Order: sequence, then structure tokens, then C-alpha cells
Amino acid sequence: MLDKEDALKIKKKLKAKIQNTKKGRPHDLAVIYYGDAIIATFGIRRGSNKSLPHDHIPDDLHLSPNECTRLAQCSISRDQWLQKMKGLNLIP
Repeated sequence: MLDKEDALKIKKKLKAKIQNTKKGRPHDLAVIYYGDAIIATFGIRRGSNKSLPHDHIPDDLHLSPNECTRLAQCSISRDQWLQKMKGLNLIP
């Protein structure tokens, strides 16, 4: 199960930028760019309870839960993730 700390690690590794952070919303939106194009987005809960699940992230990043955990734990790099997205024809 991915938690907030994992989500923040993934955000950093994929060089995502936080956008649409409006008060009252439960999530910050992490946006991943490839050049000028947005290729993926995922939400990061704002709450102080860091153990709340972020189980939506694997689907948002087109990964299996195992791959997403490996991404957070550094055994999958940004370049490897980008290659997978290219293989899925999600980026040119």
C-alpha cells in the first residue's frame, strides 16, 4: 500500500510539479511533464495523517502496484518509467 511519503518520493523522482493547490481540496495535484506536454497527473493527500492510502497512483501512472512501490523505493528510475510510457504509446 502506498502512503503519502511514497507519493512524495514518486513526485520528486518523476520531477512532478504541484499545480491547482486550492484551499479546501483534500489533494494537491502532481503534474508530470515530458517537454511541454503533460503526460500524467496524480493526487497527493494534504492531510497530516501520512498513513492514508494513495492506491490511485498506480493507475494514474500506468503501473502495477508492485512497479509503483519499486518506483517509490528507487529500483525503477524516471528514465525507465518514461521508456514504459513510450512503450504504451502514451508519449512520443
